[in-house]
Amino acid sequence: MNRDFSQRQRFSILIKNALLITGIAWRTSAILFLSVIGFSLILSFIPAIQVWVARELINTVIAALDDPDNQSKLILWIGISLGSAVLQAFATLGRQYFMRRFDDMLRLKISMDIMTHAASLDVAMFDSGMFQDTLERARNNIAFRIAHFIDDSLRLLTFILETVAIVGLLVVIQPLIVLVMIGITIPYGIFYWRQGKAAYALEYNRVEKRRWMSYYTSLLLSRESMTEVKLLNLPPHLIQQYECLMHEFINQDRKLYTRRFIGSFVFSITFAIVIFFVMLWIISQVLAGILTVGDIAVYVGAANRLRNNLEQSSQIFTGLLEDVLYAHDLAQFLETKPIMEHEGTQTLTNVQGEIELSNVTFKYPGTEKDVLQNVSLTIKPGEIIAIVGKNGAGKSTLVKLLACLYQPTKGDIRLDGVSMREIELTSIYRQIAFMLQTYNRYEATAAENIAYGDWVKLLTQTDKVRDIAKDVGITDFIDNLPQGYDTQLGRRFGDVDLSGGQWQKLALARAFAREASIVILDEPSSSLDPMAEHQLIEQFRKLRNGRTTIMISHRFSTVKGADRIVVMDEGKIVECGSHSELMSQVGLYAELYELHRQHFDMEE
Repeated sequence: MNRDFSQRQRFSILIKNALLITGIAWRTSAILFLSVIGFSLILSFIPAIQVWVARELINTVIAALDDPDNQSKLILWIGISLGSAVLQAFATLGRQYFMRRFDDMLRLKISMDIMTHAASLDVAMFDSGMFQDTLERARNNIAFRIAHFIDDSLRLLTFILETVAIVGLLVVIQPLIVLVMIGITIPYGIFYWRQGKAAYALEYNRVEKRRWMSYYTSLLLSRESMTEVKLLNLPPHLIQQYECLMHEFINQDRKLYTRRFIGSFVFSITFAIVIFFVMLWIISQVLAGILTVGDIAVYVGAANRLRNNLEQSSQIFTGLLEDVLYAHDLAQFLETKPIMEHEGTQTLTNVQGEIELSNVTFKYPGTEKDVLQNVSLTIKPGEIIAIVGKNGAGKSTLVKLLACLYQPTKGDIRLDGVSMREIELTSIYRQIAFMLQTYNRYEATAAENIAYGDWVKLLTQTDKVRDIAKDVGITDFIDNLPQGYDTQLGRRFGDVDLSGGQWQKLALARAFAREASIVILDEPSSSLDPMAEHQLIEQFRKLRNGRTTIMISHRFSTVKGADRIVVMDEGKIVECGSHSELMSQVGLYAELYELHRQHFDMEE
């Protein structure tokens, strides 16, 4: 997507997002925001005061040479000069103090807004590459950009007010001077406006490539991927891909920097030449007795200050355009709505765990192929259902629908006779304990890895966490960790890592930490050896306590004991029954079971 906005669109975006940022700033801390504005206003009038004091001081000194009675006025103007210097120092330090405090609060506010909104979106959003780009733009140092916008806005306000005051002084000498300087500045401002637009367009269109660069970096620097990357000798290829993208960015930026350098240099030279000729005119006016010697000081100080202000204001205004467009990215992210139109308000009580699927069809957002097709199934309260099938049959997708992570494209899912669309999401999630195939390995203590299953209740209940670990049968390996339950797991912040089977047992303990009526297990024994698998299944039967259980597994030794086995193929349920019933049908289940048995016979 290219951000080639028209002038009207750019102005509209500037106003809209300036108001957005101002609102964010006010909600962050009105007191700090007003304090920064107040000190900025003080600073804006001090330079004009100092230039005027310099003029009066010079004229008074010249007058005192002719009339000693004027010497008393020197003390007054020296005192005013000292007072203005003290006030400038105080206002500068005060503005820095409050701006730093405000900047910290603003970063916290924006980061919290981004994380809170991201948490409110459904899982389906994160499957979209377009959404990933939107999220990346919102995360792309946006807090710095907004803080920078506010800081630069106040600096621009300071420069504008300071310029107005200085212009007032120059008008006293000669209004023509002001017109000449403004005539030079307008083209310069337009030039920087266009440069800012070009810089933002470049960065906007780089988002996907920057994600690729981040991906290459993660492959090279991540402990999880490094082993295979090294064995495949992929580092030279990944580094080359990264370098190619980086060179592309460097070449684009070089052209932008060159144009900006040439434009700025032309402006500086032109302005210097104009100031020189105006200076000659001012001197001629002083020699003719029309202007005073102090007016030369006013002109020199005011002209240099005005030149700096106009140059800085043009650059700041251009930077504001860039920053405000980044704020547009934040606004675009915060306005993103979940794909799932879930507006249920009912709260579940005394859940029995009966689940009914009626003609459920589903395809992932942005795709055309149906992953599930007209699936109908009723699961009785307390029943153990095992789902089997070939890879890509739709098993994991089905349990994600049951967990209400996605909504059916067609059809309906009911829990205890109530459509899940009518039930509040948090109420549904409280009734589901799960261990997904891609379970997380939390960089936390062993106790916290278990307590996260119901963190509100368990994070401070160490005894209950130990009881859960005992029920799942993992106390031995936890007790043998260096600090037991307080051992920091994972290599990112600690020095202790676990085997795949141990991480999986922790994930199972986390699932059973929830007092839920439904348990979803996606490949619960995939990382376990046969003996550990047998122990896991036995522990599972003890822990189940009559809860409705849906289990996905490729290990038929795991699914044989289920009340019913659902066989899926190409997004449909093709068989359903107990192990013995399905074996007698000599269908797909029997074929898969025989292949599984032969595989283990060969291993033995």
